[in-house]
Amino acid sequence: MLPALILARRTQCAPRRLAALSLLALWLIASGAQGFPGAWTANAPRMTVASSQLDQSSRPLTPPSASVEGVIERVVWRYRTAPGARLQGRLCHGQRCLRLKAAHGSTEHFAGLDAAGHFVFRFRLLDGESPLVVDGMSVIVNHR
Repeated sequence: MLPALILARRTQCAPRRLAALSLLALWLIASGAQGFPGAWTANAPRMTVASSQLDQSSRPLTPPSASVEGVIERVVWRYRTAPGARLQGRLCHGQRCLRLKAAHGSTEHFAGLDAAGHFVFRFRLLDGESPLVVDGMSVIVNHR
């Protein structure tokens, strides 16, 4: 008799478990629409900036895999130049660019854009400056 009672209780709980699992599945699907938090990093090789008239662009900084989904929340950037070097820098994602006031920082300027897109550093010398090397270019892209 006891095994029959346990079996009866299990079958009565099954609809509750199914309902709970269904709600969990719906919640996960809804959460997936907004995406789970993540981040990717990328680096660009050194480059020489030699013009004050035309922007010179870095190699595109792209996500390490095609599986990145969601939208950008925050971007952290960094680059290096010789001490005292003066240049105009921008960080761009598609047509949206941010003027860089320092060699490193973070921003929410790109928030809401596709996290799978690539970034490019763009530099131009200030008038009268000699060509200079920019290296250590990197981004960390936080997304959800």
